Amino acid sequence: GIPDVFRGQKMNTVDSILTLIDFPLPTTLNDIIENPPLLVLEDVRNSDNVGSILRTAFCLGITSVVASNTAWATLRDGRIARSSMGNVYYQRFYKAHCLQDTLQQL
Repeated sequence: GIPDVFRGQKMNTVDSILTLIDFPLPTTLNDIIENPPLLVLEDVRNSDNVGSILRTAFCLGITSVVASNTAWATLRDGRIARSSMGNVYYQRFYKAHCLQDTLQQL
């Protein structure tokens, strides 16, 4: 049922909510191509830096991101959402298995 806190009552300590979200959800390369401009992340490993880059990119109107395998692993770190100030949830991501081939297709 709906937890008591959402019904306006105090929630019992035994009540809990657990949600697992597979993030980021990959999109197609065509979706990225149709929504320029785009950001390319290659082998970036620090989640705080990636979050800051994504935050800045979003402020500049960039909502499409192509990520290498290493950068994709970093994107899966939960700290990205905090350091991007939530902007990461408004961006679309494409995982490039071979970044060079992907860039040639763009």
